[in-house]
Amino acid sequence: MGDTFLRRFRLVGGQFLRRLRFLLLFLCLVAAGGVGLIWQGSNSGTVPRAEPSPIADVSSERLTTGGSVVGLAVSQEAHAWLGIPYAQAPTGETRWTAPKRPVPSTDTLDALSRRPGCIESTRWDTADSEGALIRGSEDCLYLNVWAPRFELETVPAGSDRLPVMVWVHGGQGALGFGGPLYDGALLASRHRLVVVSVNYRLGPLGAFAHPALLEEGGAPDSSFGRSGQFALLDIISALRWVRDNVEVFGGDPESVTLAGASSGGSRVLALMVAPPAQGLFQRAIVQSGSVETRSLSEALHYRDEVEPGHPASAREIVLRLLIADGTAPDRARARYFADGLSPEATADYLRSQSPNDLMRAYLEPGGAQTLDFPGFFRDGGLVPDGGIAGEMADRAAESAIPLLVGSNRDEAKLGLMQDPGQVRRTLDVFLRVRRPDRYEVLSSLQTALGRRNHVEDLADRIAARGGPPVYVYRFDWDEEPFYLGADLELLLGAAHGVELPFVFGQFQFDEETAARLLFDEENAPGRRFVSDAMMSYWAEFAYRGKPGQGRARALPLWEPWAGDERFMVFDTPESGGVRMMTEATNEQSILALWSELTAGWPVTDRCQVFEQLLESGPVVGLSAVGALCAERAQGLDGGALR
Repeated sequence: MGDTFLRRFRLVGGQFLRRLRFLLLFLCLVAAGGVGLIWQGSNSGTVPRAEPSPIADVSSERLTTGGSVVGLAVSQEAHAWLGIPYAQAPTGETRWTAPKRPVPSTDTLDALSRRPGCIESTRWDTADSEGALIRGSEDCLYLNVWAPRFELETVPAGSDRLPVMVWVHGGQGALGFGGPLYDGALLASRHRLVVVSVNYRLGPLGAFAHPALLEEGGAPDSSFGRSGQFALLDIISALRWVRDNVEVFGGDPESVTLAGASSGGSRVLALMVAPPAQGLFQRAIVQSGSVETRSLSEALHYRDEVEPGHPASAREIVLRLLIADGTAPDRARARYFADGLSPEATADYLRSQSPNDLMRAYLEPGGAQTLDFPGFFRDGGLVPDGGIAGEMADRAAESAIPLLVGSNRDEAKLGLMQDPGQVRRTLDVFLRVRRPDRYEVLSSLQTALGRRNHVEDLADRIAARGGPPVYVYRFDWDEEPFYLGADLELLLGAAHGVELPFVFGQFQFDEETAARLLFDEENAPGRRFVSDAMMSYWAEFAYRGKPGQGRARALPLWEPWAGDERFMVFDTPESGGVRMMTEATNEQSILALWSELTAGWPVTDRCQVFEQLLESGPVVGLSAVGALCAERAQGLDGGALR
């Protein structure tokens, strides 16, 4: 889901401002703006509030393979170089191809501000029938670098070079960019790291499996092979840029940690097993990532083939485009026409589409105004046919790398918050949980199931294989304040994405009102305590491949995952602090948790909760519980399940 936590609040507040701009008091407008702007910022890469023009710092000039770049001093302790191209713009004939190295320039690049993010939708949840659906640019393959502030002659070299952390943003693979939320200045200066954030292609421009494109192979770089995973190709290209250039910023190209959250974390997991990425990073951090993938058939085939494709598969999108531009009146005629096109003609037709028209083709047909993407798929090249988790388990121990992986205690609240059956909205901004007891139960069960599937099962597979250890965590901070009468601790808690500002230690968003929504003076001591610990552990992992006791060797010892299911918990001192904890999450424990949390509820409510849990994944004990719920449905049992 990625940074959708931040995006969805932005949408809620945006609707509120549009409808009530002239009707509410100024204070409510400010408050709503806070609700609406908890996000990493506009994809334009600019900061909305007025800022002084950045000034180049001549001492930051560095010579890269693409030419000389000069950055700026972002503090007394850190330099930043923003908007450095790591590949050419993938436009025109190079759309849906592997990225090309940038053309070197003899001019000095003023790397003083972030460049536009890649094409993404402006209406992830709703869309008008008219108007632009997108923002950003296809010219978007840029990265940002932060490092401790050095004069040119004092840049670390040799054995003094600093570890590098490359950050891959999340956003469902369709949103986001390496924006201000991922400001690496404090992490770089406090713990002496070189931090890099990367933009990469999103949505259908970042993952598209049409055979007309796959048949072109991985040109211009044959080492990539055939793949429709263009976002992964971009990140690999960025890692190659880091390998070739990070030394001039004081970084060690042989000590690179690839880190990401949500869909960014999923991409990190994929790159851990992708052949062209091997050797480009030596450690990995995955925050709330997933090993789930679709088959290539789902991403490619028509929906009515023997192996059916997704409703928005690459072939189906071509049909939608042909109907939309008037080439064909209906799907049957469009398919007849599309099947008669040569691969070259099909590729040319797809590349002739504007990004806006391409994005509009992903609107669900039949009047629904939500965007529908097939998601992450197994292309058999970068993403193996057997899936990511299986490939990790099968890999030789000597080829593995250390992994730090975890999730948040209330992950599922991000989705529950958007369910009108769970949360009542007034004026699209005043939020109230309808049944707090049911809300907490659903969150606990769905989060536990997701943690089992994407964190602990993965950790078990890696630990069983042997080789480098895996370290597991859970983020528990939930001290959000009341806001406009809403209990944000209940509504959000430690939801998906809440941990991101803690990793970078900035507690800032593009809008001051957004930061004030979650972070106030009352919760400042506790959140800074948690953030300091996370930054220290993350940095120590980047240095040594194990978090240990943090950089200062003063924190609790973080022990590797083993058969006793021990993991690190991040919380405030008042709630238990930073500590190791033992707690298994498996199908039996999830079923027991359901039984405990819903004990004494009416059978209808208990079965509804269980049925909602099944939507998140398989759970054991289906025969016993399913039979009782079936009896309830037939009116044979009116009591409580035991």
